[in-house]
Amino acid sequence: MMNQEKIGAFIAKLRQEKGYTQSQLGDMLGVSYKAVSKWERGINLPDTSLYKPLCDIFEITIDELLAGEVKKESTTHFKKILLLPLFLIVILIIIFVFNNREKYPNLTIDKIDIVSNKENRLVNSSLAINNNLWYYNIEQVKVCTRNITCYNLNMALNHKQITLDELKEYYHNQYILNGIDRLMLWDGGTTIYKLDDYMVIFCNTLDGNRDIYFGSLDLENKLAGNYCGHADSKIKYFTRTYKVLNIYPDDDEYIKVTVNQFQNGIMLVSIPSSYGLEVGKTYEFTFYTYKLISDTIDNIFRECIIYSVKETDKVGLEQLQEPIYVTEDNKE
Repeated sequence: MMNQEKIGAFIAKLRQEKGYTQSQLGDMLGVSYKAVSKWERGINLPDTSLYKPLCDIFEITIDELLAGEVKKESTTHFKKILLLPLFLIVILIIIFVFNNREKYPNLTIDKIDIVSNKENRLVNSSLAINNNLWYYNIEQVKVCTRNITCYNLNMALNHKQITLDELKEYYHNQYILNGIDRLMLWDGGTTIYKLDDYMVIFCNTLDGNRDIYFGSLDLENKLAGNYCGHADSKIKYFTRTYKVLNIYPDDDEYIKVTVNQFQNGIMLVSIPSSYGLEVGKTYEFTFYTYKLISDTIDNIFRECIIYSVKETDKVGLEQLQEPIYVTEDNKE
C-alpha cells in the first residue's frame, strides 16, 4: 500500500532541491498550486497521467516516486555504468596526449638544414594543413633545435610541432638579423627568401594559394614563374625605368614613392621598402604579369609583380622600353 504522506514529503523535497515553487511546478504539469500543496501534505496523490511528466521533471523513476525515495543501489549502479566508459575514454586521451608529446614535442626553431639532391625536378609533399610543400633539388628539409635535435619539416608541420607562422617568422628574423635577400611579389604578398645555399618561397596570392617551395638558388629561374598557382604559359617579363623624386614612409613593409617616367608623367606608387631606393636616383624595374593590362605607371605597379630593381645611368630616350604586349594567350 502506498504511503501518501511519504510520497508527498518526497515530492516537496525534490521540488525544493530543483528550486521550484508550488506554482511553478503546477504550471509545468498543468495543475494549480493548490493541487501540488495537497500532494505534498499527503492529502491526495497526483493523477496517474502525471506520474511520467512528474518523474521526468525530477529525474527519477515511477517506482521511486511511488516508493517515496530514491533507490540508492540502482542509482549508484546506473551511475557506475555511465561513468566507466567515460573514465576509460579520459584515460585513453591522457595516454595518447602523453605519448604524442613524447614522440612529437613542440619545437623552437633554432636552425633549418636542407639535404640537397641533383634530380632537377619539382616534388610535391602535401601537408595535413591543406598546404602543399614543394621541393626542387632538395631531398629533405630539417628543423633543428638548440640541442641539435633535428626533425623532418613535413612531420613537424603535420604533427603541429611548429606552425606555418613560426616557420615564416624564422625566415623573417633571418632577413632582419642576417641580411639575407628577400623579394616581395605583388600577387597578394608572396615572399621569396634567398639564403646562402637555397631559396624558399612562401606563397600568399590573391587566389588563396599558400604553398611553400624549397629549392636550389636557381629555383625561381627553373620554375620560370610557374609557382604559387601561376601558369608560365601566361607570364610576361618587361622592364621600366623610373626616377625617384620623393619617398614617404608607409608602414614596415612598404614606402610611398613619387616616380617620374620619361615622357609618361609622374605618379605616387607603393613599393616594398626592402629595395633601398634613394631620392634623385634612377632605377630600372623588371616586372612580370599574367594578364592583359593598360600600360600606365599606376596599372603596372598595382597589377604587376616586381621581379628586380637595379640602379641605372640611362637618360632621356635610353629609358624608353618596348610596350607590354600581353593577351590572354600570351601572344605578342
